[in-house]
This record gives sequence, C-alpha cells and structure tokens, in this order.
Amino acid sequence: MRTLLKSHSYLRRETMPPQDQGDTDQDQTNVVVRVLRSMQKALAADDPPRSGQYLKAKAWDRNQVEMTTEDLRRAFARKIGLPLLLDVNQLRRSIENGVKTRTWVYYSATEDFAYDHESPPAMWQISDDAHIFLPEEAARLGLRIKGKWTPIVDGGASAKEEEEPSDEDLNHLLGAGKPQRLQGHGVPGQAFQQFLDKAQEHEAIAVRRLEIGFQGIEPARATDLVGMGLAIPQMGKATFGIRLNLIVEFDESTQDAVHIRFQGGWDRYQRLKQVTDAFVKDKRVKSLNVDFKLVVEFEQPVALGDRQLADVRDAVSAMGVSVVDVAAEPVYAEAL
Repeated sequence: MRTLLKSHSYLRRETMPPQDQGDTDQDQTNVVVRVLRSMQKALAADDPPRSGQYLKAKAWDRNQVEMTTEDLRRAFARKIGLPLLLDVNQLRRSIENGVKTRTWVYYSATEDFAYDHESPPAMWQISDDAHIFLPEEAARLGLRIKGKWTPIVDGGASAKEEEEPSDEDLNHLLGAGKPQRLQGHGVPGQAFQQFLDKAQEHEAIAVRRLEIGFQGIEPARATDLVGMGLAIPQMGKATFGIRLNLIVEFDESTQDAVHIRFQGGWDRYQRLKQVTDAFVKDKRVKSLNVDFKLVVEFEQPVALGDRQLADVRDAVSAMGVSVVDVAAEPVYAEAL
C-alpha cells in the first residue's frame, strides 16, 4: 500500500494480487468489496459489529451530546475514519451495544420514551425520529426511561407494582450476610458452573428458584428462542413462568413487523410458541430483537448436587441454546 501526495487528495492505492485464471471473479465489484473488507474499510452483515464506544469516538464531533440515528448512518459516508456501511443492521447492533455499555441512551420520539441499559429491548430505528443521547444529557432533559418511569397518582405519590421485602425478611429467608442471588453467564455449562461455584463458596445448600434468560439481536437468538421452548419439558417437576419480548422485522419491501409481549405460565406459552417459532424461522426476517426469561420455581428447595439441576442444564445445552444468564435464589442452612 502506498500513501500518495496531497496533490492526489491523500488517496491510497492498493495492489490486488493476481488470481488464477480459473478462479477469476467475473464481477470485479466482489473483488473490490473483498479487498476492502480485508482492510477493514467495509462493514458487511457477517463482520463483527463496531462497539458504541468506537462509534462515539469516530462519528461524534467534539462536545457533541446527542445525534439522530440517521445522522449516525450518514457519518459512515462523511467520516474518513469509519468503514463503508454495507448492512444497516450492523448499525442497529452498534446502537444496542452503546445502550448496553452505557455509552448513550436511545430515545424514540414516536414513543416519547428513552431506553437505557436496564430497559426492555427496543426496535432500534434508523431515522430522524430516533436519537442517541449521552446519559448525562438524557438525565438533564428528564427523558422518560422505559421500564423505570412511573406515572404520578393521586396525592403525588408514585405508583408501585409490588412491595419489596425488607432486608430483615431477606436475611431471614436467605441467611444473614449471604448473597441473595447467585449468578452466572456464558454457554449453559459455564453459566451453571459459575453460580454453583459461588453457592459452594458461600456455603449454600440448595436452590429454590432459578432464572435463565438471554437477550440480543443476533440471528442466533432465533435458535435460542426455539431451543428454550424445547428444553422446558425436559427440566423435571417445577412451575415455569416465562417472560418474552420479541420484535421481528421482515423484508423491507413489505415493511411488516411484529411485536409480541408475553408474561405467563408454560401452559399458555406452549400455544404461543408455535407462532413465535414460525416468525423467527421465516426466511424473510430482516432483523429481530429477543428478550427472554424463564423462571423455574421448584416445589421444594433442590439440593446443589440434585440431579434435577443437572437435567435443567443439560436440557438447555442439548437444545443448542448459546449464551445465557443464569440467576439462582440460594437456600442457606441457617434459614431452614
């Protein structure tokens, strides 16, 4: 590669290696795109997405506190340091990453709601009606955060969905000074082992409740959603609660989109599962956003070495579910 002079507008030249005659691509556009991707100058659908921090450093101007997502898209054509954007879903993934890593807050003008790292998943839009704000700017403007904003009710008091147990009650239930939740993250075997190691470290003897969840916009999440539905019947005797927030967008030519929210038991979810499986398997899906959580309530506390915990882990693994978050509510000897 050679850097040319100012008189050449600082353009660079890349010599492409000669190809074997039988392997020559008739469409030389493919060759150019392939070279650009190898130089990390083009961003295609199957390339690793750029992080929110990367885009903030490369696409935002100094002292900028907000921009529309459409302006962010235009920055890929305007900023020299950014690659060519060949797939707009890459930008959606970067926006989600920026929200999850607290780089910015996403705001939908059509909803009049903002989304931060603790909000339910949004349908990340690339338009002049969707904005990303620095967290401190969102706080200054008093944007309503999805999942956190509570309307004011009579007397000026904030509405509460349910009363949280006191620290004294939690200590009595779970053991004073001990963790109230044990967590793990990774592929199913790794995530389960992480919380089991923490349980042994803090001398927990059993688990009374287990949560398994995942969220994301990666295509693999479609397989995860289908797999979890197949794994639940193999988890043994328990009460199963499911919370699902699913957004599916189809081919741009139709502009069809589906948004499904469900919270309930396994009996009703079995009927819904046939519908959601069909949607996420549809070959015309352009993008999806999945937020899934399974709550397993055991009839009696399950000892750490009990076979049922291994059955739950093996069922999730066997059905091809990828990365999950696992949280367990431990039981300590002093609480029995």
